[in-house]
Amino acid sequence: MLPSSILNARKLGFGVPFENWLRGPLLEFLREVLFDSSDLCECLFDRNVLEQIIDEHVAGRRNSGFLLWKLMNFCLWARRYRVG
Repeated sequence: MLPSSILNARKLGFGVPFENWLRGPLLEFLREVLFDSSDLCECLFDRNVLEQIIDEHVAGRRNSGFLLWKLMNFCLWARRYRVG
């Protein structure tokens, strides 16, 4: 049996290290997704601004991991459902 302090404890989520993933193992995939010339996202977003955000994130000058994660998933969603 577990103690009541554990059974009645508030639920806690867990963090996902997408900031690190987008600096390393997913960086190339992120670029492919955001800069696919046949994709809606290439038309919606200014490539120069995205490049700057990515560069600052990778260099550690700014943590834009959550923003980049959301943009990447939006573009994947748009591609999957042929939006645009």
